[in-house]
Amino acid sequence: PESYNQDYPFLLRSRAYLGIKNKLDPFRAVVEFEDANRVNGKYPLDDRDVNRAEIIQGYVELHFKKLLGKDNLGNSRPLLIRAGRMAFEFLNRNLIGLNQWRNTTNNFTGLRVSLGQDNNDWQLDLLALRPVQRIIQKLDRAEEHRDFLAAIGHWRKWSKVITIEPYYLGLQQRANISNGNRYRIIHSPGVR
Repeated sequence: PESYNQDYPFLLRSRAYLGIKNKLDPFRAVVEFEDANRVNGKYPLDDRDVNRAEIIQGYVELHFKKLLGKDNLGNSRPLLIRAGRMAFEFLNRNLIGLNQWRNTTNNFTGLRVSLGQDNNDWQLDLLALRPVQRIIQKLDRAEEHRDFLAAIGHWRKWSKVITIEPYYLGLQQRANISNGNRYRIIHSPGVR
């Protein structure tokens, strides 16, 4: 039938990653570049498929490996302070994720502080970020009218298999013409 659509897009994505780790400790740095594109599509380009020549991660980090001593399991509990543009996943990717099923990547600009690491008996991640808006024909930029705050705990003391993650996620949107002049604050506490 005439309504049958024969759209056969071909998605392309290239990434390059450069990181300085351990050589200049406690100073570390990362730059990750992405070029995501779509060809052979009939519909207008959108930011789910296309993000041309963008830095998806570019941050500096202070990583103190033994500043907080050792945990009950004998593992060092590091302190990490990271600032810049970041892409990461938390809370089983359901609430904060890179979105692996899309051709482009979610990222944020701001500050991340981590007390501990994945092999510690407990860990705490504190985030103060702004979501990055993907723009097809220009460089991406942090959203000026939206702030994202989070505190995510990871409790592994009782089991080697089970992790309990209490969290608080907060989103503040300031009134602006781009969001219909709506001011709102969204609080999302929970346990996973």
